[in-house]
Amino acid sequence: MKEKLIVPLLLTVYIAFCFLFFSISCTMPDNDNPDDHHGDSEYDLTTEKGLLDALEDDEYMQSLEDSFAQAGNSAGLLYGDVNRDDTIDDIDVLLTARFYYNYNDAAFANPNAADVSDDGTINLADALTIARYDAGMIDNFPAEANCFIYGHFHSDSDYWAYFQNEDGAGSAEVTDGRLRVTIDNGGIHPWDIGIVQTEFAIEKGKSYTFTFRACTSSQEEKELTALFQFQQDPWTRYFDRTVVLSQDMQTFLLTFNTSVSDPQAGFNFHLGSPNENTVIYIDDVGLYEKKSQPVDGTLLNGDFSNGTANWFIYANDEGRAWMSVDGGELAVHIDEVTDPDQPYEMGFEQNNLIIENSGIYTFSFRARADAPKVIRVIVQYAEDPWTGYSDYETVNLTTDMQTFSYSFTMLDITDNAAQLVFHIGSDNTDLYIDDVTLTKTAAPAPEMPTPLFRGINLSNTFDAPAEGEWGEDGIMQEQYFQVIKGAGFDHIRIPISWSTHTETGAPYTIDPVFFERIDWVINNTINRGMIAVIDMHHYNELFENPAAHKDRFLAMWQQIGERYAAYPGTLYFELLNEPNTNLTIELWNQYLQEVYDIIRQTNPARKIVIDTASWGGVDSLESLVLPAGYSNIIVTFHVYVPWEFCFQSAPWMPDPPPPSEWSGSPGEKMEILEKLDNVLLWQSQHNNVPLWNGEFCVHNADMNSRVRWITFVARECEKRGIANTYWGFMNDEPGLYDAASGTWEKPDILDALLPE
Repeated sequence: MKEKLIVPLLLTVYIAFCFLFFSISCTMPDNDNPDDHHGDSEYDLTTEKGLLDALEDDEYMQSLEDSFAQAGNSAGLLYGDVNRDDTIDDIDVLLTARFYYNYNDAAFANPNAADVSDDGTINLADALTIARYDAGMIDNFPAEANCFIYGHFHSDSDYWAYFQNEDGAGSAEVTDGRLRVTIDNGGIHPWDIGIVQTEFAIEKGKSYTFTFRACTSSQEEKELTALFQFQQDPWTRYFDRTVVLSQDMQTFLLTFNTSVSDPQAGFNFHLGSPNENTVIYIDDVGLYEKKSQPVDGTLLNGDFSNGTANWFIYANDEGRAWMSVDGGELAVHIDEVTDPDQPYEMGFEQNNLIIENSGIYTFSFRARADAPKVIRVIVQYAEDPWTGYSDYETVNLTTDMQTFSYSFTMLDITDNAAQLVFHIGSDNTDLYIDDVTLTKTAAPAPEMPTPLFRGINLSNTFDAPAEGEWGEDGIMQEQYFQVIKGAGFDHIRIPISWSTHTETGAPYTIDPVFFERIDWVINNTINRGMIAVIDMHHYNELFENPAAHKDRFLAMWQQIGERYAAYPGTLYFELLNEPNTNLTIELWNQYLQEVYDIIRQTNPARKIVIDTASWGGVDSLESLVLPAGYSNIIVTFHVYVPWEFCFQSAPWMPDPPPPSEWSGSPGEKMEILEKLDNVLLWQSQHNNVPLWNGEFCVHNADMNSRVRWITFVARECEKRGIANTYWGFMNDEPGLYDAASGTWEKPDILDALLPE
């Protein structure tokens, strides 16, 4: 803005507002003579004639600009058709904002909502309503009760109240455009010192997002608790969150849902104990009603046809940047960078994106810059620890508009408030962006060489010496089969310790009562349209002394084969779970040929599942010798890679690995991908025998790591036509179902196993 601000007819009367709020002296003209003008610096700006006259007076307009530039003259923003295109758009908002105090608050506002009274006219009454609030934090008018007043602290803090209880001591003031709270004594409670703004209308069932920037003068980290609460005893908290402050100004973005309505809720920053002898700075406090994006992840206003709506800009520390829409492109203007080695210190973003577990997403955009510039783009969790759902994509911009596109699979728990962020703080070169899209791609249906697809193990239910001996929740109930079917699983693997229910001497008869119980399990599975896989589980005596138990092993399968010979093909036989120890690879190759031949005598067409030796490991495939003349078989292996992560803190291990995380780094993924690719190579050399990941899970890890690992393993197996069966249903720590409550107690894992 040079010497003159051009304003057309029927603007927002923002100059009149300046008179009202900024105490610029003027003398009202004689109503009988609207052309009357008393002096070169006094106009009736409430009339069309007065406005036109003022605009022709360069000296007067310069005096207004000088006045606007004075400290404290930025209580609010008004809107005018600065560029005279008969619309009030982002350019008008930005120019007006910079005309007032060279700051970008209005870049966040919706100029089309300036008509607060919705009467078709933007008038002085609208201007006054807007001015009462910090327009930078308002998405849509009227929404007065849901917006912080003067959340940017460019003027006085009359709407913020400092408080201290008897144990606290300090003070608060607005300085350098920030709220400065000096803490001499933090007291004994966090609420012994704080600031508050009241009379927010919180509505039941709605979701809100609020942001603020804060730092401390102390070299030691300090705590700040942000909360909404009922403003009298019993001081019910609707939401609270404690964040850790450092000397660097940080931006915090928090979300919460409300289960009650309160027309006069209070927002507090509690700054007391454990804080002592420090100064805390707070700035840019904003509250928005959270509006979820479509489930497919589609962005709102990605073509910027609605100005800057739905896009937010941030700058940590002393950085300064602002946005405008010029020629249909988003222009990001950088006045001052923070640390060029940390481009994430400045950026712009769109929030509240729904990114679903296992979803395949593609985001694309067109971009250029005034000079070659490097930026980064990521889809991520919107709070600390800022988990990345996509990789950090480094983008090299030139002066030519280019199209960039990136894809990723969501490995983490479904996030209903994710964000797409452009990190731009590498230098102060302005950039331009357009046509930003984020779309969810339907995953191609995997081609499975067997009806097995996604299943679940019954864990230790029939692996225990007696059903229920390893926990009352280990007793199978009929309704559980429908629970499994209803969740979406297509098969059940039934681990069975036949050896604990079989005579130790010839003819090695299996307990008929136990046989009947297994009949019941198989029937309940296949009668609900699922495949039942029965295995021989934990035959530890065979592993320790193969020669002494070989005949017993073969006799048990002779009886099993005869009993179920007439059963439909949806019953599969798995010969032996995880051969190990003294049942070496060589011995197992010999035994599986003999047991295969025995079963084929009574079940010539039934699916037979063959495990790899050495505990069912993936790497043992190379040593597996398939039975001569085999047909209708499936080869199974178990994926516990890396085993230190999968079996961390497992109580049944003599020396369990310590707790660890799985972040999904390229190196962590490659460890698994190399093994799965080797599996495919082996398959191609063995007549494309169907493959099955018969067990996979993680013990005791944090839920984010579990979901990330399980999603990655499951989707990568499915891409290769390999079925998956999770361990397990209930009765052990990785179990998903809680018999006591009748609910899936780990729903995030269930979603990862059975994505939509």
